[in-house]
Amino acid sequence: MSAATILLVDDDEVLSQVLRRVLTRDGYRVVEAGSVAQALELTREDKPQLGLLDLSLPDGDGMELATKLRAQGVDCPLILVTAYPLRLRDQPELRSAFTRILTKPLNLQDLRLAIEAALVPGTTAVNSESQAAPVEAPQGTGEHPPDSELARSFSSPPAPGRSRYVVAAALFALACVLVVMVLPALGMPGPLDWFNKAPTPVATAAEDKQSSALPVKGDPDGLELGQEVKDRLAIQVAQVEPPKEGRQLTLSGSLNFDPNLLAQVHPRFSGEVIEVGPYVPPGATRPSDRALSYGDPVREGQLLAVIWSNDFGQKKNDLIEALAKVWTDQITLTALEELANEGAGSGANVRLQKGVVTADYSAVDRARTALHLSRLTDKEIQEVEDIAKAIYNERTKALKEKGEKKTPPGGDWQKWARIEVRANFSGVIVERNVEKTGALVDVTAMLFKIADLNKLVAQVYAYEEDLPALLQLPRPIPWQVRAATDVPEGVLTTGGVDLIGPVIDPNQHTALVFGHVDNPGPDHPLRVGQFVTATISLPAPDNVVAVPTSAVVETGAESIVFVQPDRSKPIYSMRRVAVTQRNPTEINVLSKLLGKEGTGYSPLHPGEWVVTEGAMLLKATLDDVQAREEARKAAEKK
Repeated sequence: MSAATILLVDDDEVLSQVLRRVLTRDGYRVVEAGSVAQALELTREDKPQLGLLDLSLPDGDGMELATKLRAQGVDCPLILVTAYPLRLRDQPELRSAFTRILTKPLNLQDLRLAIEAALVPGTTAVNSESQAAPVEAPQGTGEHPPDSELARSFSSPPAPGRSRYVVAAALFALACVLVVMVLPALGMPGPLDWFNKAPTPVATAAEDKQSSALPVKGDPDGLELGQEVKDRLAIQVAQVEPPKEGRQLTLSGSLNFDPNLLAQVHPRFSGEVIEVGPYVPPGATRPSDRALSYGDPVREGQLLAVIWSNDFGQKKNDLIEALAKVWTDQITLTALEELANEGAGSGANVRLQKGVVTADYSAVDRARTALHLSRLTDKEIQEVEDIAKAIYNERTKALKEKGEKKTPPGGDWQKWARIEVRANFSGVIVERNVEKTGALVDVTAMLFKIADLNKLVAQVYAYEEDLPALLQLPRPIPWQVRAATDVPEGVLTTGGVDLIGPVIDPNQHTALVFGHVDNPGPDHPLRVGQFVTATISLPAPDNVVAVPTSAVVETGAESIVFVQPDRSKPIYSMRRVAVTQRNPTEINVLSKLLGKEGTGYSPLHPGEWVVTEGAMLLKATLDDVQAREEARKAAEKK
């Protein structure tokens, strides 16, 4: 006969896993669901022979699910499990859909009997909203309480296809025949002899202990298992070791410009924008018909804009006038010196003229410096001086000829106040603030921003408590930077962490961590501001040990493990541990507890043995034993 299929619907993952393990060991096939919708979907594929339904579910309740199952054609018996029986007392009509009603916390023996009664045709069971009363400790049996229901449940699975009551009745009748007829004929004590002699126990204390789960004296979280229970729970242990891998520190942030490869372009003089430079396609030698725009690549020295500045024209004029004056005064000084040498002039006049020429040279220096401060190159300043020389020569010649030309010679006066703004390095225009020609700008205005996008900076944030571990690593710190881009696997090419910022954000308590990433290609697939994550492998601290992930039981409020203090004894003790990191194959917990981090936790030391298989069932068994021990003590007080 194939195993019966039980539909188990409960959103409590811990309870659901325990029940699945118990029912599977009893020979049933279990199909699990955590919601009404999931249960309905599973029953379309699998037709269960029994439904075990929780009352409270995320998207409904067990009664609503029962109605929908019936509408879907599922006519198997249903058992309702609830921790809120008062609702059923107030609405007794809701019980009609269920073969039996059980209350939480579950008594596994009651559950087994209810399932068996529901699956065997002709067997009736009365709905019950209360668990069986706890069994009191029999007199004279020692200091241990009765066996755990969960532990005993593993030692006597139900006979498939037959009612336990039918089998028990048949065995009892056969025993009566043996006692009354067969035993006296064999010379063994008969029924009458039993009243005169103490009965011989059917099982010794040692045999009974093999199928027991008992509390440990002096350890409220301890549990002693009989060998049969240990075998049924399939307990396996492993030794606590130092972590095999260090902690993975994952930092989030974004990409940004490399500040060393970013330039803001400002005008050197205030003025009016009269022209925006033309766009030159990559590889072309001639400009196109359109003006430069945001996102266009530019080459070093390429024309970006033209500004007409009266200030610039006036500064050039100041240099020309200073040069003209020094040249004129120098001629006068030469003439005075010749007269003085011939005895026709005064030495005082010569000295006075030398002072004038010296002052003229100072004025020339001031004019040149003003142009230098405006970032004109030596070549551009020399061009202004050449124009000044040409003008001076032309005017001197005109004076000798007693005439003067109307147009000043020596330059294109239509371009006299014209300033050309050019790119200072090759890159991409990432900001353009020149909307149109005719705009008035001053030296504080940023006309363009140019960036070299071939190399960007990954800028992520590290929490203050992680900084000591980061600062101890040698530079550059290896890291792996990922981004959602077309880059293969999203992994970026980087040389590691270059800098850990010296400033901590007082609100977020984070510091900036910088590192360069490559962004090659004409299209530059990475974008500034794009979200990235960086992973840095930190060495494991000396106050941490590792256990397999299967060793840790998560209850929602705490993390626990079971330790076997003595490998030769089936005694296990529960510890609440402080988890520091969860990896795919192992979990790191603290081995040294200091300050607040030690509150409510116990350390786990290298070399200790922890349960790696059966830890969850051990927790359920311990809960059952502790509950019965509390009930026994309460009964003794009464």
